[in-house]
Amino acid sequence: MDYNPIYIMYATIIVIIIVLIDHLFFRKEAIITRKLKNKKGLKVSEVQNGNYITFKGKVVAGTSLLKAKLSNRSCVCYSVQLQEYSTENSYWSTASEQNIYQQFFLDVDGAYIMIVPNLMLYDANESYFSMENQKSPEKLDGLPFSFKYTLKEYEEDGYDWKANKKKYLRFREGIIEVGEIVVVKGIAQWKTINEEIEGYSGSKILTLTGTKKHKLIITGITKVVNKTN
Repeated sequence: MDYNPIYIMYATIIVIIIVLIDHLFFRKEAIITRKLKNKKGLKVSEVQNGNYITFKGKVVAGTSLLKAKLSNRSCVCYSVQLQEYSTENSYWSTASEQNIYQQFFLDVDGAYIMIVPNLMLYDANESYFSMENQKSPEKLDGLPFSFKYTLKEYEEDGYDWKANKKKYLRFREGIIEVGEIVVVKGIAQWKTINEEIEGYSGSKILTLTGTKKHKLIITGITKVVNKTN
C-alpha cells in the first residue's frame, strides 16, 4: 500500500509535537520546575512577609540530624517507600510511603534561611527526592503501620518478602543531606532570633514554611535544581 508523503510528514510532525509536549509539560521534573518557578527573582534581604518564593542554596544542619530508616544515613529529611510490581501491567506502584521532616537552614549566597516544615499538617509539605533502591530491612522498627500491614498480607500469601526472590517488592529511600544543593519554595516570614545560630550573626532571619494552599516544596532532584535560577 502506498502512503501519501504529505500524510507521512504530518503524522511525523504530530508525533514530534506529542513527544515534546510530554517532555516539557508532563514529565515529573517539568511539573516540579513549574511549581518552583518564581514570578520575579528577589534577594533574601528584599523578601517581604507573605511572599511565596523560591530559593536555591546549600543545606546547613539545624540542632540535630535525622537518621534515614533504611540506610541509617544522616539527613535533614527523608522519604521511604514500599513499592509493588504488577506483572500484569509491568509497572511499579507505591503501596506505602512515609516522609519525615525537620527544621534546617539554607545557605543562599551567604545569607541564611530557616526552613520550617509544618509537622502538625503534613499536607502543607511537598517533597521530591532522588529515590534509590534499598535492601529489605531485617526489622520493621520505626517504619509506618502501612508498611507492616502490606508485608503481613504478603506473608499470609506465603511470600517471603525478606528474601524477595521474585522481586515483587522493593524498598526505596531518598534523603536531603547536609551540604546538598536543594531548591525550596515557601511562604516567607521574618523572625527575630532568640538564640545564637552557628555561622549566622543577624538579629532576624527569613523563614519559609507552608500551608495546605501554599505548600512548602523541597527538592534535591538534580535536573530540577540545575534548571532553577
